[in-house]
Amino acid sequence: MRPSIVTAGLIMVWCLTTTMGSRAFSADDAAIVSQAAPVLDVVTLKDGSVIHGEVIEMTGGLLVIKSALAADLIKVKWSEVSKIAVSHPIPFHLKEGTILNGTVEEGEPRTMKVKAGPTGDTMTVPMDAVTQVNPVIQSPVIYTGSINAGYSQSTGNSSLRNISVVGDLVARSEQLRLTLLGRYVYGDNSGSLQVRNGRGTIKLDFFI
Repeated sequence: MRPSIVTAGLIMVWCLTTTMGSRAFSADDAAIVSQAAPVLDVVTLKDGSVIHGEVIEMTGGLLVIKSALAADLIKVKWSEVSKIAVSHPIPFHLKEGTILNGTVEEGEPRTMKVKAGPTGDTMTVPMDAVTQVNPVIQSPVIYTGSINAGYSQSTGNSSLRNISVVGDLVARSEQLRLTLLGRYVYGDNSGSLQVRNGRGTIKLDFFI
């Protein structure tokens, strides 16, 4: 009888150990899956609607959000956003020219808490002070221009020669546009001057 009792005891211990090990493995597995789940950005609108996804950018007053629940990018007016939380660092451009690169936590309606800088300091920023979020980087000044030249000559009873040159240059930044226009015309008949004049204009546009 005694050997049978010992065998039963070993079987009970082995079964208990196997069950505990299985439970511990399942708990670790769940923790790994939970940590791997990405943290989504959250955008809350004034009407109470909540959008979960990834904030892509905000330019021209439109906030662009990528969501797994929508085939196309979601676009909402920045003025309709009440609260926002962004988990990945992106640049926020302010009206006075400051650029804050960091993550965002929800604040009071129409405000946000930006964690920026190497120290991760948090500052409250009004949403109305933000002009752009993660915009596409463009050259500070974009130049375009053209130049056209023409020459004609005819001989016979008279010898006519005409020359004309027309050119333009446009320099465009985010808020300024400079336009230069120029024209030159020359004409003579057998060496006798018939026409010679030039004209140039300068125009500066300012965009608010």
